[in-house]
Formats: sequence, C-alpha cells, structure tokens
Amino acid sequence: MRIWIHVPSIGEVDAVDALLKRLIPNESISIAITTEHHASYSVLAEKYSSSVALVTLVPFDFPFFIKRTWGVIKPDWIISVHQAALFELWHYASIKKVPVTLINSSLSTLEFRILAALPIFTRHLVAPFERIYVRSSRDRERFFRLGVSRDKLIVAGNLKSDMQPYPSLAQDERYELLREAGFIDREPQDQEPLVLMGISTWSGEERFLLHVMKDLREQGVDVRLILAPRFPERRMLLKFALRFSKYSVAVHSQRNRAKFGLDTACRATLPSRMTKTTDVYFLDVTGELVKFLQMADVGFVGNSLPPHRKGQNPFEAAAVGLPIVVGPNSEDFHSDYESLLESGGGLKGEDLMSTRDAIIQLIKKRNVREQIGFEAREWLEKKSADSEVIIRNIEETLSTRVL
Repeated sequence: MRIWIHVPSIGEVDAVDALLKRLIPNESISIAITTEHHASYSVLAEKYSSSVALVTLVPFDFPFFIKRTWGVIKPDWIISVHQAALFELWHYASIKKVPVTLINSSLSTLEFRILAALPIFTRHLVAPFERIYVRSSRDRERFFRLGVSRDKLIVAGNLKSDMQPYPSLAQDERYELLREAGFIDREPQDQEPLVLMGISTWSGEERFLLHVMKDLREQGVDVRLILAPRFPERRMLLKFALRFSKYSVAVHSQRNRAKFGLDTACRATLPSRMTKTTDVYFLDVTGELVKFLQMADVGFVGNSLPPHRKGQNPFEAAAVGLPIVVGPNSEDFHSDYESLLESGGGLKGEDLMSTRDAIIQLIKKRNVREQIGFEAREWLEKKSADSEVIIRNIEETLSTRVL
C-alpha cells in the first residue's frame, strides 16, 4: 500500500514525527513525504530520506505539479498535516476516489468565512476527507457547519504539544553559549546581560523588538536580542534591514560578527562595554531553535502583531520554561493560548504598546519571569494531544486496507 503524507511547512514536521515512527517499520506499506517549503524539505530529507520511499517538494498546487507527483507516488491513501490549501490535490483525490485523512487540522475565522461563503466549492473540497482530526471543539463545529458529518470529526488537540519538557541547561553550559554568541566577553563578568528572543517572527516584528531593546537600554538595562524569523528565507531582507541599525550583529550561518551602519530610529546611547560584544544575534538556520530558547530570559512569539493574525505555537518555549509574551493576535492557536494564559504561563498584549510593556516588565522582574516560566512548563506537562488515538485509528484503518 502506498501512503502519501503531506507536511505543508516546517511548523508541522514535529506533528508528524510520532506517526512516522510507527508507520515506517511496517513493511507492507510504502511512504512518500511531500512538503511545500525548502526549509521543511531539508529537515524532512535529513530525518527520513533513508527510511521512506520518497521525500520531495510540491511547491505549487497546480495541475501539472500535482499530476506529475501523483504519477510518481500513485497513492492509495493521503494523510495531510493540517488542511493545506491544496485544492487541486483534493480535487484530484476526489476524482481518483483516493481517501484523505487530515490530522492536526484547524480553521481560522477568515478561512471559515471564505469557505462558508462558497458552499458549492466547499462541498466538493471536503468530499474526499474520510476523517478529520481537529485541534479543538471550535474547529469541529466549524468543519461541521461547512458540511462535514460529525462522525468524521475527532477532537485530538494540537499534536505540536506532544513533546516532553526539555532539561534545563546547566549554568556553565548557558554561559558558554552566551560566550559563543558574543553576548559576553571571554573574561568573567559580574553580571550577565539579559536576553530577549524573537521566536518565529514575521515582517515588522523584528523592528518592533529592536525598538524594545532600545527602550530598555535607555533605561540602563543591558539586554541583547536573538532574532529567529519564521522563514529563514527572509534572511537577506533582514540582513539588509540590520545594516541600518547601529548594533553589533552576529549571523549564525556565518559565525562571525559584523558591524553595520546607522539608523536614527534605533539609536541609543550605550555604555562602552556593551559595544564590545554582540547586540543582536541573527538565527538564520533551522533546527537549532530549542538551544537558543534555553539561552533567552524572555521570549516574544511572532506572527501576533498587526497586520499578522495567525500566531505561532508556544510549545517549544513552554518546554524549556521560557516566559513568553504574545501579541494580540493568535488565531491559529486560540485555545492553546487561552489555556496557557489562564494557567499563568505567559503574558498577552492587547496592542503594540501593551505588548512592549509586558516584555519590559518581564525583563525587569526576575521573580515574575521565574514564576511564569515555571507555570508554562507545568501547563505543557498537563496538556497532551491525543496522538496515540490518531495513530491507533490510522493503524486499524491500515490493517483493514492492507488485508
């Protein structure tokens, strides 16, 4: 049996890991993995290319690409992480009568409104879906209102939360990482700088964090910044933008420090000792986020400041006990942030200024940081997606089809 597993982007790679570990040893099936972005392709190829039949890119949902990929894979079953907007693929699966299972699926308010306004199109779109594992009861209700029968909908939580908390770095290990990043000199210092990290940031949010760092430094706080953009492909644009900051910038992929020009919008009067070390560390590669999360004192989770609306997941930060601040928008992770904030495991800004104030509060108050970080780890330990239910159901379905 040939199974086509589609992983839209790097954010979904971890969500499919447990499923693949169970399916790969089954010699009666052949697995092909596709994805839409080079970053996720690199990670998937490194992890699975030696153990599955195919790992490849399907960058566009056009008939030519879908038919060509279909001809190579010849799937008997399609499993997609999230309901990626592969309208041509879903249409082709419906024509070929190949069943589709969606896992870790959700619908934002905008997506729901668009699909609800196109009932005929949506009815054909959801036709090949034999089962949909959704993140929340809100998602189940939205899919039901779009015409999916309730017996096809199962609430299984967010699979990205199925991770164990990471062990904390020892103090000397963290010190060494700070030194390697250039945040401290080789000589011992009386006090280490505080580290603010932009996690999966989108356009405009890096500039916001530079302004927050400027404000803190004007108040006499020695703070450094790690920028980890959601799409490393943006690195050239960000490097260009950082040319206009007066800060000392280190780029992870180059592993060397570079000093760039001036930008009056980000200008701050710095103590001379601050200029001897790196001010901004640019994490422009994938696969190393967790290590840098453990260096940080406070995190800001991106894709949450206007005009961005969808948010990014808080799970990796919670796993290392990093206190986070999220902006006003986190549509794709609404239920996750709702429960996280209720547990005291993070702070949320209602607008740009309150988001800035929340970051500054955490940077300045160590006891608040420690309490929020502790609550975040506790929240993640108690929260679990039902990945085992999904895997068992898929294995049961697989056994009937293989037979």
